[in-house]
Amino acid sequence: FSMLSLEPAENMPAGLKTRLVRRAIDRAEIRRSVFDELAKSRAERLLEDHRRIRDASGTKGQYFQVRPALPVDLIGVYVFQPYNPI
Repeated sequence: FSMLSLEPAENMPAGLKTRLVRRAIDRAEIRRSVFDELAKSRAERLLEDHRRIRDASGTKGQYFQVRPALPVDLIGVYVFQPYNPI
């Protein structure tokens, strides 16, 4: 059973929403190193893809560098929270 399939019943109080979002942002900041490591891993994978394509095409003399832009930008925060005012 997925929280995404639930129908919203009402809005949360603004203060509660603010606290939940702030907590999610704070937790994301604490885990910044996880995001940075993920970006580094994806950069390495992209470089491997470039090398594989270059090798398959027989291209010689071209060198690529792929570096992640750190720190990564977090552009969204989603908070899925069951709410029961009782």
